[in-house]
Amino acid sequence: MVQMYPNVARVRLRWLVKDESESIRESLVEHLANLAKTTVQEDDELLSSSLPLSAQTALEFRRHLKVALKAQQEADALAAKAEAAKSEEQKRAEAEAKEQAEKEAELKEANAAEARKQLLEALEEKS
Repeated sequence: MVQMYPNVARVRLRWLVKDESESIRESLVEHLANLAKTTVQEDDELLSSSLPLSAQTALEFRRHLKVALKAQQEADALAAKAEAAKSEEQKRAEAEAKEQAEKEAELKEANAAEARKQLLEALEEKS
């Protein structure tokens, strides 16, 4: 979303650059450094403990990032799976079209052979 709509991220995070948010920024830096070290469940447990507001905000932000990342990974996996299925479907359709084309070519060849045979017979009858 940030790549498609860069201004949206700026508007939503504008509050973070204000002087009053310094403690939140410091907590974000500290807690985002540990982004991969904890799970969403561990973050939920930390949030249920008594933490300063800045730490809670940073933890909630980190938790949302993890949830968003997981959702994006699942969406990417589903898209890849759909693309693979589409590719398989296309391969199957192409194979069926090729088989049909070969059958039509064989039928045309047989018709041409029959027409040649009839033409030769007709020429022999005239002579």
